[in-house]
Amino acid sequence: DLIAKIVADKTNYSLGNPKGKYVIIEFFDHQCGWCKKTNAAMREALAKPEAKNIRWIPIDTPIFGEASETIARYVLAAGKQGKFAAMHEAVGESQGHLDEAKLIALATGLGLDTNKLKADANSEAIKNKLVANREFMKTLKVSGVPMLIVNGKVNPGALVGDKLDQVVKYSSSIEFGSSLSDNSQDEESQQNVSNKTINSLTKDAADPKTQANRASIKKRIVSEIMESVAISAITASAEKRKMKAEDIDILKEQLPLWDTMFASSDGTVFVKLKEKTVFEGTEFTGKELLTALQSSSPISNDCNEKLMMCIFKVKF
Repeated sequence: DLIAKIVADKTNYSLGNPKGKYVIIEFFDHQCGWCKKTNAAMREALAKPEAKNIRWIPIDTPIFGEASETIARYVLAAGKQGKFAAMHEAVGESQGHLDEAKLIALATGLGLDTNKLKADANSEAIKNKLVANREFMKTLKVSGVPMLIVNGKVNPGALVGDKLDQVVKYSSSIEFGSSLSDNSQDEESQQNVSNKTINSLTKDAADPKTQANRASIKKRIVSEIMESVAISAITASAEKRKMKAEDIDILKEQLPLWDTMFASSDGTVFVKLKEKTVFEGTEFTGKELLTALQSSSPISNDCNEKLMMCIFKVKF
């Protein structure tokens, strides 16, 4: 049983109450913007007395390239010195690009033995751990991050705001999650929990709540792309201002949303969409996003479905 295996796996770190009955498993990447927002919200939520029953298991699944892989290895390595939670938070709150030198600087600030940290970060054990995490992700058909399993139920996308408040509210009274770590539970029941979770990734699509969530996610995608369009346009106009580090971070986080983006100095921005895009664990076709951009973009645009491209005109 996959979910029971994740919960029982002692190489996974638990935040919140390690014996909590209400289990939240999160697949995430440290460079993912919505993952950062979810993690910050989770830390804040877990500090509340009513969240004392929550056990949060963050599963590092770096999908944004080598930099994400490096960050994940160093955070896991910090766990070898009992500082996983501290390093996880420090990375989440950091600004700008995190390379190895900056990760070591963060670790130094946390009082870690940096020689041991570097050795552990480059060990086969931690590299193999990330491989195993990706296998969990693949088996559960997770195609994007963040993706959470909240008390046995799949929650595609970020867990923040009212949705997280509801989770905290019910966590103290609902104990379905206890079945995931209860050794007395029979194997057949555990397998049913796992199968239900995996199947829900494909069967819940027709649910009205899922459709509403899909519409909400699509709206956020349009907002994210528009933010990047504005940044690109302003940056391309050299006389306006230079690109700031936080702008680079925004563009980097949102790269999976499009295929190509190019901006000229007059405020014209060309965006070519991908055939398929996965955002917050939900898949959209390029045509869907193009239609959404065309109908709800606050910036003047001209979209071509055949070319899967939109041209935006940003006025300064």
